[in-house]
Amino acid sequence: MADNHFFGQLVVATLPKTYRVRLPMLDAAGVGVAGLAAGLTIYRSRRGEGAVLITPTVVEISAANMPGVYELTLAVGDVDRPGMMSLVAAGAGADDTFLHVFVVERSAWAVM
Repeated sequence: MADNHFFGQLVVATLPKTYRVRLPMLDAAGVGVAGLAAGLTIYRSRRGEGAVLITPTVVEISAANMPGVYELTLAVGDVDRPGMMSLVAAGAGADDTFLHVFVVERSAWAVM
């Protein structure tokens, strides 16, 4: 099995905050695996901390039109400080998927 790694940046106006991220779950052939919303096991690590099992709300976007794409609603406690955060998700029939994001707190008044 090949692992899938995705990288991104969460820019939030204020922390702590509930935040949603999308995560693809793919099989070894790169095909999206549908029907895993209730069966995903998800771990989170922040800024060098050990891996912690988390239970975000998980919804599959569309099994028919976007199979294997899931939206995770992370709890306030999961997105409560700036810095690197990594998630790993595992589900039956899918390769493990890693999502690495850098959480940045940005003032609502900041100019981009």
